[in-house]
Amino acid sequence: MKKLLAIFAFVLLGMTYAQAQQVSDVPESLTETMIKKLELNEEQLASVNKILSVMQPAMQSLKNSDLNNSDNMRKLMDYADREKLNMKNILTDVQFTKYLKFTGRI
Repeated sequence: MKKLLAIFAFVLLGMTYAQAQQVSDVPESLTETMIKKLELNEEQLASVNKILSVMQPAMQSLKNSDLNNSDNMRKLMDYADREKLNMKNILTDVQFTKYLKFTGRI
C-alpha cells in the first residue's frame, strides 16, 4: 500500500512538474537546514529537492493569485498535504517526525 501511495505521489508530482512553466531552484539555505536537521542521505536529498522545487513555486504562485481567501487557503492546504505525503514516503519515521516539527505541520 505504501509503495502504491509513493507511486501515485510521484506520478502526481511529475504531472505538476510537467505543467509548471518555470521551476525555480530550492533555496540553498533551506536545503542545508534540512540536511542538518533531518540528516538526509544523498538519495533522500535528491527526492526532497525534486519535491520542493515543484511545490514551492506552485504554492508561491497560488499565494500571489487573485483567488478569494477561502479558495486560496483550501488549495494551499491541498499542496501542503501533498508535500507532506511525499515527504512521508521518502523519510524514515524519525526524520518525518523531525520534518513535521521543523515545518510546524504537526
